[in-house]
Amino acid sequence: MDVRQLEFFLAVVDERSFTKAAETVFVTQSGLSASIRALERELGVRLFDRGPQGATPTKTGEVFFPRARRMLADARAAQRELLEVSLRETMLVRVGSEQCVGDLIDLVDLMAAFRIDQPQAELSFEQASTGPLMSGLSEGALDIALIAGPVAGDPWQNHPGFTSVVLRREPFVLLAHPKHPLAAARSLAWREVVGQKFVDFQPTWVVRRILDAATETRGLVRQSAVTVNDVHMLIDMVQRDFGVAALPVSLAHKQSASELAKVELVDDDLGWEIRVAVSERAGSTARAFEAMLMPSVLVSEVRTELSAVPRAS
Repeated sequence: MDVRQLEFFLAVVDERSFTKAAETVFVTQSGLSASIRALERELGVRLFDRGPQGATPTKTGEVFFPRARRMLADARAAQRELLEVSLRETMLVRVGSEQCVGDLIDLVDLMAAFRIDQPQAELSFEQASTGPLMSGLSEGALDIALIAGPVAGDPWQNHPGFTSVVLRREPFVLLAHPKHPLAAARSLAWREVVGQKFVDFQPTWVVRRILDAATETRGLVRQSAVTVNDVHMLIDMVQRDFGVAALPVSLAHKQSASELAKVELVDDDLGWEIRVAVSERAGSTARAFEAMLMPSVLVSEVRTELSAVPRAS
């Protein structure tokens, strides 16, 4: 969850329309809709009833409304405090990100919004795998980065030179062509699927390394029918029945994968985390950018609160 998702949610509540809300917050309607869907998935609830007459908050959405306003106000207050300090520091913020973090965060939108709020800030962006990002943070070449993990044996949680906070934890699902023999299953264990042909990411991707570690731990062998370096290419390959793929939930719910079968993978070690990591050398401007992101602990509290809301009959 991030501050822009909260802004989008509040705008839709105010306008009772996705179209009008998108105009209010200066984003495309498709971008706003995708962000709200991602927020609903993260919270595990439906926030709006969509219809020809517009968007109406559900009972759960009404309960979330005052909490969302408080969360946004708190985040903005933290940013203001940090930016007051940053006036005496450099305004350059060097941002990095793992190659794909699903629909979790729209970094381009966040950077654009931050630049509008802080026109004096200078932003640079680097996309790489988690290993090089951690090195950049430790060496002071990056101020803030979104990193993925964990992989058995990686020193990522105790890596020197930066601190990190979990933004999201999520399980893996199996993506398959609708006519694939496994497509009708509701849930599967990893041992039941490793014999299939896979469409995989390159070995530098954390997603691939998590799968390889789970396979090796069980003493199993897995066959990659094709390896790719782009999530959209991977999804397209599965659609053309080159093989199945195992992905974190947020990646599997990309719009381009909407027609594919999604089967829950029940193994506890098949999951990943997305963390926001900040270099120990980062200034207040970078920490103000970090304040735009909501840690998983806070999201979990909100999810628990909303799960207790009675569903409408």
